[in-house]
Amino acid sequence: MLIQVWRIIKKYFFNKVRLILILIGIILIATAFSRTGRFDEFTANNINSLLISLGTGFIGIWITISFVQYFLDKQNEREEERQENATILRYNRIMSILLQHYFRYFFCVTTPIAERNNYNSITPNTKFNFCDMQDMYKTTAFSIDNLMEPAIASFYKSDNEIHRYIHRMIENIPFKYNMNIARILMNITEIYLASDSKDAILGNMNNIAGGRKLSESISEDIKNTSNDWVKMFDNGQLQSNIMFPYVLLYKRLKTEIVLLNEYQKCIEKLKKSDV
Repeated sequence: MLIQVWRIIKKYFFNKVRLILILIGIILIATAFSRTGRFDEFTANNINSLLISLGTGFIGIWITISFVQYFLDKQNEREEERQENATILRYNRIMSILLQHYFRYFFCVTTPIAERNNYNSITPNTKFNFCDMQDMYKTTAFSIDNLMEPAIASFYKSDNEIHRYIHRMIENIPFKYNMNIARILMNITEIYLASDSKDAILGNMNNIAGGRKLSESISEDIKNTSNDWVKMFDNGQLQSNIMFPYVLLYKRLKTEIVLLNEYQKCIEKLKKSDV
């Protein structure tokens, strides 16, 4: 904080000095070419030469100070950028761990349980279909997880953690030199807030309808490709349908995973930066 205040004072001082110098230089040169005073030609020429010399000298000093200020500003900008990059990378140490958890549960939610032996924590699958989310209410099958907890419940816990952390990053990092990362994080937050269907999806886990768990019926509907739920959603035909929150989640995940992959690419590029 004190450093920032000193920079503001220093910049204000330099601007004041430069303004005074250029004004003095202009006034002296203007006086040299004016016809004020009564002097013989020799004296007048000497005075004019002196005034012009002083005027151009002050302007020269102004130019020098301007260049010095320019290079100081550039140096300060580079230091600010270094500090911002270091802050982002420091936050990313935790973010990268949260992403590993998120990608694991994202994979479980968007992959049928019979195909979960192909898990890739580095490059999440972005080409999943809506029907691939059919087993979200089944366990993750990872040994480190609660085997009694559905994958979608584990996903939402991880989802909540990562979005709270993204919110902290947005609040605490100025992103003056990394607007691309700020844009990605803001887009992730925006779609998260606009497409949150957690309460409906988790609320259906233990509900009973027609003598069976509602989650089982929903899983069958997701698996059944005879109904194009996504197209019906796009056409505005699911507003009061029980499938609405699930297609909303699908749409959100489709966009969110692309944005998170973009974030990781930006971080890798930042690590290689020589600023």
